[in-house]
Amino acid sequence: MRKLFFISFIFLFILILFNCPIPQKRSGEGGDSDGDEENDKVVAKIQVYRIITKLDQTTTKTQDFFSTKFGEDIDDYEIISPLRAGSVVCNDLENNTYSLPWDDSIEGYLYTALSFIEYNENYTFVVVPSIKVPLLVKSIVFPNYDPDITSPIPGQVINKTNDFTIEWDGDSIGSVIIRLSVDSVNIGFDLETDNDGIEVISSAQMNTLPDGECTILIETRNHDMISSSLFDDRSFILARSICKTYINLE
Repeated sequence: MRKLFFISFIFLFILILFNCPIPQKRSGEGGDSDGDEENDKVVAKIQVYRIITKLDQTTTKTQDFFSTKFGEDIDDYEIISPLRAGSVVCNDLENNTYSLPWDDSIEGYLYTALSFIEYNENYTFVVVPSIKVPLLVKSIVFPNYDPDITSPIPGQVINKTNDFTIEWDGDSIGSVIIRLSVDSVNIGFDLETDNDGIEVISSAQMNTLPDGECTILIETRNHDMISSSLFDDRSFILARSICKTYINLE
């Protein structure tokens, strides 16, 4: 009887052993690899952001987002070889919890709704681990204001042979990022400047853009790196408020 029990136990142990999932190594892992250990760590890109689109002189649309993306690498802020976590939620100080579902269109986790983010609010992301993505808890504070582009007006025609002036309302503290781009051909440039409400773009800079519809973005942000031995040191978290409008270049 004892012999039969022992044989049954061994058989059960073998079944469990061969049916357990074994995490697969990514390239560069293993004792015989000459790869950099840092390249085996997961890259995380986490964002809290608002986009205010000026449709005309009196109409705006505000959309808010929580976004998290994980991958094996990153290039020019874009995640490469996306990875899935167990799950992702975001909590604020008012005990609101937002669950971020997986979104195939961004190959990451996304929650979006109309204007729900609060100024100066602290948002904490909790990443439940998977086989490839480690546990992570990281917070960031949203900016205390939204930039508002006051000039040019939406749809205004701009002659590129002249210098071009952009004006906006803000809190006059710190800096903002300005980006001009012709999205149809993916050509543009960006610059960081004082948050003093005015910036002059030279005709030489304007002539680097082709004719056509051009997007103007003005952004204020809080930024922090993710310091964790489990994540690639290029991982980061951003809180951004973006004002967006359109002009026509000729």
